[in-house]
Amino acid sequence: MSKQLGGYIKIHRKMLEWGWYDDVNTKVVFLHLLLTANFKDTEWHGIQLKRGDVVTSISSLAEALKLSERNVRTALKHLEVTGEVTSKSHAKFRIISIKNYN
Repeated sequence: MSKQLGGYIKIHRKMLEWGWYDDVNTKVVFLHLLLTANFKDTEWHGIQLKRGDVVTSISSLAEALKLSERNVRTALKHLEVTGEVTSKSHAKFRIISIKNYN
């Protein structure tokens, strides 16, 4: 679970009209995922990761964002239901893929 610092991401002002913009926890989780997502295809522990994938866990997201694990799970559920992300759980981590990352 490496962090890629440096560079920038573009966020369109239209995000102000996004359905989850008024839900603080969902918005903060999504922005964190955008900022920590892989910016290029790579491999991690033998797993192919694509551009827009994040290797993380509920507990590490909760710790990084100062949210409860329940709040993180709820925010991820919101993002999955409305199609912003998909998620695949593994034994000790989770791969979250941001749809339309490009």
